[in-house]
Amino acid sequence: MKPYLLMSLTAVVSLLATARGAGKEHRLSWNPGNAWTEYVTEANVDLSGSGHIDHVRLDPVPAPGGSPGVDGGVVSLSVNDDAFINFPGNRLTVFFIAAVDRRDRHREIVVRVIQEDDAERNYLFWYDGKRLTKMGYVGNAPCFRGDGTLTAQTHEGFWNRTDNYALRRDHTVKLVDRDFYPVNKTSYVERPLNLIPRREDDVDEVSAIVPRNHRVRLLYADGNDWYRVRADNGESGWITQAEACTDLDFVCLP
Repeated sequence: MKPYLLMSLTAVVSLLATARGAGKEHRLSWNPGNAWTEYVTEANVDLSGSGHIDHVRLDPVPAPGGSPGVDGGVVSLSVNDDAFINFPGNRLTVFFIAAVDRRDRHREIVVRVIQEDDAERNYLFWYDGKRLTKMGYVGNAPCFRGDGTLTAQTHEGFWNRTDNYALRRDHTVKLVDRDFYPVNKTSYVERPLNLIPRREDDVDEVSAIVPRNHRVRLLYADGNDWYRVRADNGESGWITQAEACTDLDFVCLP
């Protein structure tokens, strides 16, 4: 191609891009988790798969007598300046775009809120071209598989629980119940630890006593404050969340 033709083509492309202006979609790379790799507070994106570029914006709502602080307040999520949802947030609140299910045309808005206890909560919203609807919320570091399922982390004090969620027909996300969650943490015992045979508060029977300074491994949890534990000598049983937080030092060993 001749140089002047290449220059003319470049000029035309540049002119078209300038003419389209804010109508362009906010182009960001997608990570393997079917979501944008960047957090933003404003973007142009086709949310409904109709080919129409929607303007998504997140704004802090000033509190009476001042502006929202980092530790609390309200934020407003809007699409095209005509669909609004207000919910608890602060100046650290941002969003990204995800594809919960790549088999449909929709892209979802995921708003990350850092709460007062520093815990992270991610609110999901979808837009059908007219209405902005809340889908639910999940925990920290959501990962979208693109098939209508996703995972998120919930901090349990000394380990992160992985929760599974699924997209329902009404376009809400639902927590998928599990019997047990893998923990796989090793710790030294700081005071004699009683292992009981069943997950019951009123059980007097003790299946084993682990002496101080011995190691135990927390195998899995039931999501209801019970942990299955195995000691170095092979003895196993159950302990409560309270015992795990007071009787173990949580030094994770290889």
